[in-house]
Amino acid sequence: MNPSATGALRLRGSSRFAGVPHSAGSARAYARDLLADAVPATTLHDVTLAVSELVTNAVVHSDSGLPGGSVTVVVTLGAAIRVEVTDAGCAGHRPEIARDVEPDATSGRGLRLVQALSARWGVFPVDSAGPRTVWCEIPVGDRPA
Repeated sequence: MNPSATGALRLRGSSRFAGVPHSAGSARAYARDLLADAVPATTLHDVTLAVSELVTNAVVHSDSGLPGGSVTVVVTLGAAIRVEVTDAGCAGHRPEIARDVEPDATSGRGLRLVQALSARWGVFPVDSAGPRTVWCEIPVGDRPA
């Protein structure tokens, strides 16, 4: 696990999803179920959006999207929610924020959204053709009573 600024992390769950586009919705529902009783609705919304974007990127831009591929989602809770999405990696491609996205483009904004929602985000290992993990940490607002 990459060093975290979230303090003591408590694993909420880890699950593997098929490397297909509809897995983004399944992973979003999984994260919502894991956290619904633990965080405010606004935090939950931000986390589920980030999960959806990270899983979509993993399926579209890594070898996890090939037949038989999969992605793994890990959700931990501390002072922030940490989401990790591990994929099969892809030689010659590193997750990065798209620079020039046309206003009417239907893709290219996923990591920009993750960056906007997160206190921190990153990729490890940085330079690898094998499995890689894209992670983000989303601050938790006021906890429900």
